[in-house]
Amino acid sequence: MSCDRRIFVGAERGGNLGDSSISHRDYREYVKASFMRNSEFFSGDRKPFAIELFSDDFFDRWKRQEEATDVFGRSVQMGGKISFCYIDGNHTYDFARRDFENVDRFIDPGGYILFDDSDDSYPFGLTRLMKKISRDRRYELVIKNPNYLFRRSS
Repeated sequence: MSCDRRIFVGAERGGNLGDSSISHRDYREYVKASFMRNSEFFSGDRKPFAIELFSDDFFDRWKRQEEATDVFGRSVQMGGKISFCYIDGNHTYDFARRDFENVDRFIDPGGYILFDDSDDSYPFGLTRLMKKISRDRRYELVIKNPNYLFRRSS
């Protein structure tokens, strides 16, 4: 199951993407349609459940074990343990930390968390968080190639 509102940097101001003639609204719809088309083509009847929520809202509903409707119109029961999580959202320290803390509440021992754009040389706020998680005895670093993959050990 995944969550993504597809609200990209600069969208809060409205207008267009950078200097282009593409509106943020049109870009959002294009990215969503591309995701849906690719999922249908490559996954067939095994499409992932994709919920249009920001991660904080997603985990609030996950905790309450609510039912949700995904982008394909399917109903799905939220809640339970998580065995794998790919964190790719707002790359600031505060948002990534909150995503990690949300996942940490539900990750199974032996479960994995992969952080997008977490290479030490990237100019995002993840470097500090990767160091913090590396010191957490409940997690072991599986690989850093270049992104960090952690496994929950206890």
